[in-house]
Amino acid sequence: MLTLSVILKEEALAFTDSDLEKVKSQGKACILSWCEEQQAIQEDGQEKHAKIEQSLRNLKLTIEGKDWEIRFKNDVLTTLDHMDTRHYSHIQSIVQNMKRFSQSGLEQLERDKERAEKAQNFWASRASMKVMSISEAIRSMIAKMKLKNERGNFPLVQLKEDILPKKAEDIEPLLKQHFVAAINKITKQFEVIDSSNQAVDQEIKQLISDEQILFVSLRNRYPELLVYNMRTDNAFMYGKPQREHYSTWQTINQGSRTKSDGSGGQKLSARMVMMMMLLSVKNETDQSWVPLVCDNPFGQAASAHVLDPIFSVAEKLKFQFIVVTPPELVKTEISQRFDAYYKLDFIREKGKEIVTDTIVPAFRIYQEAEVTH
Repeated sequence: MLTLSVILKEEALAFTDSDLEKVKSQGKACILSWCEEQQAIQEDGQEKHAKIEQSLRNLKLTIEGKDWEIRFKNDVLTTLDHMDTRHYSHIQSIVQNMKRFSQSGLEQLERDKERAEKAQNFWASRASMKVMSISEAIRSMIAKMKLKNERGNFPLVQLKEDILPKKAEDIEPLLKQHFVAAINKITKQFEVIDSSNQAVDQEIKQLISDEQILFVSLRNRYPELLVYNMRTDNAFMYGKPQREHYSTWQTINQGSRTKSDGSGGQKLSARMVMMMMLLSVKNETDQSWVPLVCDNPFGQAASAHVLDPIFSVAEKLKFQFIVVTPPELVKTEISQRFDAYYKLDFIREKGKEIVTDTIVPAFRIYQEAEVTH
């Protein structure tokens, strides 16, 4: 039988006494009224159902265009495909559950974002301190490479352009950007990221190495050094520093578009100056001498105009040369500049080879060759 409960798919409400009386007295009119109401309800339901279907299609299209994680996107679309749009309570339940899940996910994302920003700020702060430490060390080394003559201070090394940062706050934004870029590079390059993956460790070490964070902090540049180009006039001993006295470290070693590389003596002098500069960072005071141990650095150099400036600079900057070399490779022009020699030998003692040294004072007797007529 066609009843109100069948039409509405709900349990029928109990008739009141007045309803029963009306049915008895005006049965036909009541039935017609009920049919009209039913028709209106069906039309309204169909209209709402069409709107729901259209909204659902639009929602699916929007989700398909989102750059979401693929598995999560497929799960959401599958849930929407299985949603029964004829039952509003079912739709409401699904939407509420998805809303709760999304809200929970957003809250988790917010927490993750906060943790990520803290990690980013912490790393950028520490990295900027490291860069400032490197910058101060470079400035300190350069500052120590000055000689005093009658005209004032004569720097042996100076920056071509001072691009080193003055404050840590100036470079933190650049390091924060590098932090994000490094993570993006690693996540794209490696599918699996864990502590056992040595390739990941090597990549991370390279991305956060001292030279890399300095390079990033200086906007993808390195500081360029001007080195005093030793010349025969020895201008550093009496003159004022002039632009023509200097060449860049790269030009001395490799040349440039407009200049050839330095001569053998110029390269030797420049490299000795750079070695002294690098060692000066270990020198606690200007009063103490610093030993510079070298493996036959002079080679075939014998000219006074090459050796004199090197030894003069070393003496003024308080560097003591300790040269290790076979005796047959040492020229007299070099050996006579040292006060003592240490002869090293291997001896066997109690089944073991040990190194012994013998001090040989640096004195020679030069005999003129007899001339035969």
